[in-house]
Amino acid sequence: MQHLMEAIAALQSTHMPVLLITLGLTVLMLVLISGINKEVELSKKQERLGKAISVLLVVLGLLLFVIPSQPQAPPPPNAPALTAPQ
Repeated sequence: MQHLMEAIAALQSTHMPVLLITLGLTVLMLVLISGINKEVELSKKQERLGKAISVLLVVLGLLLFVIPSQPQAPPPPNAPALTAPQ
C-alpha cells in the first residue's frame, strides 16, 4: 500500500492530473461535435465508448487532485482528550 501512495504522490507532483482532465474534455468535445457535424460519422457504440473514456479520464484527473498526497497520521493513543473547561 505504501508503494501505491508513493506512486500517487509522484503523479500528483507532475502535470498528469491537468493532462488527464484536458484529454478527457477534448475527447468529449470531439464526440459531441461528431454528433453535430455529419462529416464524421460515429456509430452509437463508438459514441458511448468515447463518452465513457472521456468521463474516466476526467474522473482520474480529478481524483489525483483530490486525494491527499500524504495520509494524515492518527493521533497518538496516549494523547489526552481535549475537553472544554467547565
